[in-house]
Amino acid sequence: MLPIGAEIIAIIDPTYVIPVFGAVLAGCIFGEHSSPLSDTTILSSIGNGVHAIDHIMSQLPYALICGGVSIVGYMILGFTNSVIIGLLSTILILVLVAFILKNKFATSSSYEMDASN
Repeated sequence: MLPIGAEIIAIIDPTYVIPVFGAVLAGCIFGEHSSPLSDTTILSSIGNGVHAIDHIMSQLPYALICGGVSIVGYMILGFTNSVIIGLLSTILILVLVAFILKNKFATSSSYEMDASN
């Protein structure tokens, strides 16, 4: 996919080479973590002694969070036509999502620990 993306972006606007390469690689990583036919998924599930679907279900929340944040970042890039604003907004959104999830699950797990004592 990289040669296809590079050819398209070379014709349209070469200043967006890095975001296009990032989009192609992000799609590859998303597919690796959420596909039951991926070789790394099969090998990881066999190596850990779990079913491939169980392994995918454990990886899917992480893949969906990163994929969703990437989509928002690329939309911001498209609206602003600024690579820096797109990148910074993506990093900010990812940090905010991680902070919100950390607080949500840290609060519930600390509550469960207090209730068990």
